[in-house]
Amino acid sequence: VSRARILPAVEAYADKVVAGNLCAGALAQIAQDRANGYRLLIASASYRLYVEPIARRLGFDDVIATDHFTQGVDYIRAKIAGENCYDIAKLRMIQDWMAAQGIARGEAHVRAYSDHVTDAPMLSFADEGHATNPHTPLRKLALARGWPIYHW
Repeated sequence: VSRARILPAVEAYADKVVAGNLCAGALAQIAQDRANGYRLLIASASYRLYVEPIARRLGFDDVIATDHFTQGVDYIRAKIAGENCYDIAKLRMIQDWMAAQGIARGEAHVRAYSDHVTDAPMLSFADEGHATNPHTPLRKLALARGWPIYHW
């Protein structure tokens, strides 16, 4: 599918997600983190194609996401390029992004939020890991590790 043909649907999808698929608590936390001067990064296993417009609408500064095979060219195919931004690969992608941005881990304060146990490597990497609307395995891990649990 060409970008020109799919982008209106992608933008409409982003509008729909932002209008009706976000928890008020998450929106409040995003606003608070922004007000506290944090640089907001979304790292998602979803395709960059639609994560970026959602992130723009929410005021995120940067996006790490799963790329599709034809990233950067006119035609889009639903084939993953490189790694899926998931589990330990998500952490590697965050670390690579930090290095590319010149952000030394020892000089950064990292706060991370997730609802799924597959983000445990990222949550462990963070100075502050937060479980948000966690499913049972993440809730159990958060209790064991002392991560705050939010029910947004």
